[in-house]
Amino acid sequence: MARQIIDTTTPQPGGKFGEPIPTAFEKANANFAELYGKIVEEQALATDYYGAAAPDPTWPGMVWADAANEVRKVRNASNDAWITLGPLFTPFGSAAFLNAIGSAPLYGRDSVVGTVGVSSGAPSGSAWQRIENSNGVAFRNAAGQQVCMMVATTDPSGFKAITLPASYVSLGGYRLVSTSSSSTSDNGLIPKVIRDSGSSFRVVLVQTIAPGGYASAAVDLLAIGFWY
Repeated sequence: MARQIIDTTTPQPGGKFGEPIPTAFEKANANFAELYGKIVEEQALATDYYGAAAPDPTWPGMVWADAANEVRKVRNASNDAWITLGPLFTPFGSAAFLNAIGSAPLYGRDSVVGTVGVSSGAPSGSAWQRIENSNGVAFRNAAGQQVCMMVATTDPSGFKAITLPASYVSLGGYRLVSTSSSSTSDNGLIPKVIRDSGSSFRVVLVQTIAPGGYASAAVDLLAIGFWY
């Protein structure tokens, strides 16, 4: 609305000047109403329209601080729905922030490494997890991949039971390989991993220079597969 000017100079019957009092106050009320509305609008913009009820009218890209659900939302491009950006009054990237946005995880400094989880087939929690125990070390990620590193001491009989530092989705969900041995340079000894029935493995050092012999030594092992 354009500003309405109150006439105070035009001669009127009876020697008076300007507009009648009711007309003048109608213009004054209209001017003040528009000014008040602008102030309220500026306050709303400054606080992202903070409130329990959605702002009206709306437009594409409009931001709304939804006080009822304690989330910040933005209006979509077609102006027919709200998109949740994240929780109000919660540090970006924090655990509470990630839990609130759920299906659209964003990882921050404090949530990259921690406890990895899975819920209804979807990853939850941190991006990476380190698991360390007496059996070795395991690294797993939110995509389901897992790598275990361990050391086994072979037995001259040719059999060695292996206990992994972390479990896999199934027996067929990973592969176990040998990477090196403290005796690989001695007498042509080559580390071998052979799967037996069930979860048993034979971890042996095969003497290639004088075939048929086994040796006892520490063998580095690597298991690669999926934990879910």
